[in-house]
Amino acid sequence: MIIGNGLIAKSFENYNLDCILFASGVSSSKEKSRDNFLREVNLLKETISNYPDKKIVYFSTIMSTVDSSYYCTHKFFQENYVSKHAKNYIIFRLPQVIGPGGNTNNIFNYIKNKAYKNEPIDVFHSIKRSLIDVTDVAKIVNYCVNKQNRQTINIVGIEEKYVSNIAHLITKKINSTSHINVIRRHVSRNHKYKNCEIVDLAIKDTTIDTNNYTERIISKYI
Repeated sequence: MIIGNGLIAKSFENYNLDCILFASGVSSSKEKSRDNFLREVNLLKETISNYPDKKIVYFSTIMSTVDSSYYCTHKFFQENYVSKHAKNYIIFRLPQVIGPGGNTNNIFNYIKNKAYKNEPIDVFHSIKRSLIDVTDVAKIVNYCVNKQNRQTINIVGIEEKYVSNIAHLITKKINSTSHINVIRRHVSRNHKYKNCEIVDLAIKDTTIDTNNYTERIISKYI
C-alpha cells in the first residue's frame, strides 16, 4: 500500500510490496508551516494505528540529525515516532532525490529553474550533496525492505559533489548564461554518513550504473 502521490510514491507504482510505503507529507526543506507538519504527524499516527501488523516504510532525510531546520527537526521527530510505535518498520534516510518534477525547492530543481531563466545562482562553496535518481531509490528500497526490520538505513547516495560543481554541470547541459555566485563563508552542514552496507549491496546487486552517475542523471532530468 502506498500513501502519497508525489515523486517517491509514483516511483513504486509498478512494485508489489507487502508493506505500507509512507511517502506523504512535507517534502520541502524550506517548509515552516506548523499546519503542514501537523498534518503529516497526524497521518503517520493514523496509519500506524490502522495497520498495526504491517511494516511501515518511512522516508526521511539524511540530514535529519545534523541540521536544525524546521524540516529536519520534524523528520527526526517522525523517525522517533515510527521507531517507538510501529511494530515493524524501516526508515530510509535519503539524499537529494531527483526525477520527473518533484519538489521545486530541492537543490537540483532550484538550480535547473534558475539556469533555464538565465538568472544568477547562489551556492555555498563548501557544501556537498548527493543527487540520486528516484528510480534507483525504488530499486534500493525494494531490495532492502524484506531483508531488514526495525532499522534506520542511510542512503547517502552514489556520488557526492560540491553544489557549485552540480550547478556548473546543469548550466553547461542547457547552455545557460546564469552566473554562479559561489558564496565563500564557512558552513558546517556536510554530513559524515556512509551508505549502510545493505545499500552498497543493493547498488551492486540491482546493477545500478554508478559510472559518471551525477552527470548522467542530470542529463536524464534536465
